[in-house]
Amino acid sequence: MHTDISEQLHSRFFTPLNMNESFFEVQDTITMPYAHNWVDLNGDGILDDASFVPTTAIYSATIGAGGVTSRPENLVKWQRALYRGSILNQTSLNQMLTFRNAVISGANGYGLGTMRYSINGVNCFGHGGNLFGYTAVMIYNPQDSISIAIMMNKDLDGGPVGKSFMITVITNNPVGIRTVSTVVPDKFSLYQNYPNPFNPETIIKFDLTSKQHAKLSVTNILGEEISILYNGNLQAGEYSYKWDALNYPGGIYFYKLQTEDGFVVKRCCF
Repeated sequence: MHTDISEQLHSRFFTPLNMNESFFEVQDTITMPYAHNWVDLNGDGILDDASFVPTTAIYSATIGAGGVTSRPENLVKWQRALYRGSILNQTSLNQMLTFRNAVISGANGYGLGTMRYSINGVNCFGHGGNLFGYTAVMIYNPQDSISIAIMMNKDLDGGPVGKSFMITVITNNPVGIRTVSTVVPDKFSLYQNYPNPFNPETIIKFDLTSKQHAKLSVTNILGEEISILYNGNLQAGEYSYKWDALNYPGGIYFYKLQTEDGFVVKRCCF
């Protein structure tokens, strides 16, 4: 039975991950608005709108590297699933994240199709690329579970742009974790979320009695981990997390806080 690359990409990745704005360029009909690419076509130092240039040869040359047209929101979904282990088994993911030292586009290492970026002392993962008036870069911070993706309709070195944006994101603390109080609690606790039931956002509160590593995650009713809300070090204190379940179907979920003190699981309903 014959199946083409587009069918495989959609059935294995795009559809399960809700990447509804991703296409295999040479086989799919792109139904979303398409940003014009800007290129210095005549060498005068001025960028020209190059959207009129036929792209068949250009995009067919990208098949070996994937040949996918997408949007930043979709790239965020992709790298979250990839680096959190939803795409590859752990052995393959470990091999992917085994790096050789390399200096390339702001990265300091290269694994199997993955660049390593050192950002504020944290080893982050991702990749960048350029093609005839387009630039894309995506970076994942495993310590704080932060994903960013940037696309530009200009050909430039995207790595430094992505690193700069990630630093801005980290500096402004956009992660869902918020410090409620720095007073050291009497005991390690995970509280019932509120509101419950919720649609689509809910608040999860917990207390830590000492500085330690904390992982806050969500599983479905089958016990499958569907989201890591936070995975990193926290000081002693009281914390809250706003979980937005907009991209998940309604139903029963369980949220789990795992620390050096143990773990607690609570049930919630979306």
